[in-house]
Amino acid sequence: MSKFNLFGGLVELAILLAASGYAGAQAPPSSNGLTTPAQSVGLFVFPQKEQTAQVQQQDEISCYGAAKQASGVDPAHPHPTNVQVAQSTGGGVRGTVGGAAGGAAIGAIAGDAGKGAAIGATVGLLHGVRAQNQANAKAQQQAAEQAAAGQQQQINTFKRAMTACLESRNYSVK
Repeated sequence: MSKFNLFGGLVELAILLAASGYAGAQAPPSSNGLTTPAQSVGLFVFPQKEQTAQVQQQDEISCYGAAKQASGVDPAHPHPTNVQVAQSTGGGVRGTVGGAAGGAAIGAIAGDAGKGAAIGATVGLLHGVRAQNQANAKAQQQAAEQAAAGQQQQINTFKRAMTACLESRNYSVK
């Protein structure tokens, strides 16, 4: 069989399938390269009652608006989640006092309590400031994680509302 005959046979098969109404693997409603409303929030929508791509697009737009109203969430403009971060203060002072006391005790044993207190205060100050900075960084990281979790919760609430709407219109939503 020549390449032309094979190609011609494939074209003929494609024409026959199209004429018979064979749907095969249909392109998604966004075959134009644009994202559908459901895809924009990570939902996959499949028609269950042979809805056309145009009807599905209209249903998705309608359900997107209904979900926005029902959930109070707009995925395109999520509400910022404010989390208060408690900043630790006074770490340097506490470190200085503790270091001076420890240094004075060690200095007294060595014969010069004043020198020991000064060295201990310096070491304590550095340790206290470092501990305070670590505590503040950890608190900020936890606040960022809480804010991200709050935004994800908002999106999940919206997805549940949109899924309910689409399922009521005979779509399977995953």
